[in-house]
Amino acid sequence: MFAGHKLRAGGAYYGPTVTTFTDSGIDTANSNSYTFSALSIGTADADRMVVVTGQYAQGSQTGITVTIGGVSATVILDAAANAQIPFVAYLKVATGTTADVVVTRVYTGNNPQFCAVQVYSVITTKSAPDEIGFVIPVNAAITVTDLPVKRGGVVIYSFYNNADPAAPTITWTGIDSITSDVDTAAETTRRVASGHIQTTETSAIRDLSAADGLANQGFCVVTFIA
Repeated sequence: MFAGHKLRAGGAYYGPTVTTFTDSGIDTANSNSYTFSALSIGTADADRMVVVTGQYAQGSQTGITVTIGGVSATVILDAAANAQIPFVAYLKVATGTTADVVVTRVYTGNNPQFCAVQVYSVITTKSAPDEIGFVIPVNAAITVTDLPVKRGGVVIYSFYNNADPAAPTITWTGIDSITSDVDTAAETTRRVASGHIQTTETSAIRDLSAADGLANQGFCVVTFIA
């Protein structure tokens, strides 16, 4: 647990945000809906937020829905990203240790080609991220700028490259190290990655960047400030 955590009366958590990577899944079927069954969501906690980072490939995009344990999560993505979609979804889930995660496309034309998810347990009193940022996939290095951080917070990112399976170089302008939780080639042409940064700086504005050998890459990032 992150140093300096505190407990309220009754044992509920407050103070620095504690983040744990708990599970992941990949499905390369052509489908309009992807079900990842019984994924670990961590230890039950009244202040737990389940954060799902993900990557999604298909030919036309107007949006997706995500459910966690059958309950609709809030989804963050850029619907203009077309063929490669990095996204983040989040939902407060106080009970249970596993849940089905279902990703469904709103548009039902050409079948999607791929979906991956990564799951985080975030212990926080917040009901939503403090900041979100995304970069639609482009053929160049990408940067999400001006992310506010404070001691005891966390940054969580989703990265997707639809055209190059090589590992990206992900850099952070703050003093804290990046924990890479998933970084893997998927099929022969894709790369999916997710990770988090537990922040210790008193207060700062930082940038997160990624570079891949052959671009066509995108980012979706959330931050929680303790």
